[in-house]
Amino acid sequence: MTAAWIGLGANLGDARSAFDAALSQLDAHPQISVLARSDLYQTAPVGQLAGNAFLNAVCRVETSLAPLELLDMLQSIEKQLGRQRGVQWGPRTLDLDLLFFGEQLIESPRLTVPHPGAWYRRFVLDPLIEIAPNWKHPLFQVSLFELRNCLQARPLQIVLTPHWSALCEASHDQIASLFPGIKLVAENSPCLTEDRATRSLWLRLLSDDWSATVAAHAKIPSQLTADLTASPGEPLEKVLDFLTALHDEPQRLDCDP
Repeated sequence: MTAAWIGLGANLGDARSAFDAALSQLDAHPQISVLARSDLYQTAPVGQLAGNAFLNAVCRVETSLAPLELLDMLQSIEKQLGRQRGVQWGPRTLDLDLLFFGEQLIESPRLTVPHPGAWYRRFVLDPLIEIAPNWKHPLFQVSLFELRNCLQARPLQIVLTPHWSALCEASHDQIASLFPGIKLVAENSPCLTEDRATRSLWLRLLSDDWSATVAAHAKIPSQLTADLTASPGEPLEKVLDFLTALHDEPQRLDCDP
């Protein structure tokens, strides 16, 4: 049996009921046991077309299924409970993400584990910490608690390479208004501190397709390296999405209404 962590999210319909139904179906599977679930968290929508605020949660399961078999099961449950795939990062009745599958590192056309956004998305980290604070991210070998604490530093210093620096400078006022806890610093700025106590994220442009990943770094968790890629014409929107996910403070709710 392998331990796996699954993220749940929804902002359409009765999210509480959808989460309960999904967990019941998972636990009813002969090769899956649901061992723990977090409370619900109200979180900011990420994505220009995401719609209203989300409810998020995570659960821990043990399973004898292979990773892709578990992914198939999650997608089947999404479909049964009304998930319609259309706009990427759009509103949804239920989203089930496979966050971790034991300590495995998986990269395939259908599945990347650990989930690329699990290290910086507060709507994932906060509920994870509730049920697994000492679980170490398999890629960084840093606890989820440490990762979340890194993102909670205020001001959170984000070091920008030249491309992102020029882009964000043109939208400085908008970014400062939306993210008062974030301090943007150009990579070549004389005021850039090397103090290890300063939490830093590095943004840089990679290629044509959007993704957010992290590269292992000797100073983790004092410093994290985020590789942002964006398709032409929308890089600023992707930066705003990234900043929203790491800056938002999820509001913890009770599981019961």
